[in-house]
Amino acid sequence: MTCCKLALFSFALCSADGLRKPRVGAGDVVPPTYPVVNVHVPEPVMNENDLKSAAIANQHRQNSLQQVEEGLSVVEMQTLATMTTLAQEVRHIADSLESGMAA
Repeated sequence: MTCCKLALFSFALCSADGLRKPRVGAGDVVPPTYPVVNVHVPEPVMNENDLKSAAIANQHRQNSLQQVEEGLSVVEMQTLATMTTLAQEVRHIADSLESGMAA
């Protein structure tokens, strides 16, 4: 009976010790040794002149992109026309060779 009481007392003592102190991992420091700094950096406010200049800059970019797109369209059309002409010439030469081989 004494052995049971001793085991029960030891169990209660260990349980109470576990409830009192939360265990942390090795090397954890509470509180941390470095300071925590909360910094707020306000966003710059754009006034009417800034908005106008941004809109103008955006319009210039859009115009430049449109010019590039138009230039690419012209190059694409020229390439298509050239390739069509070349394909017709190759087809004509192939037909001539076939008719020459058949004769």
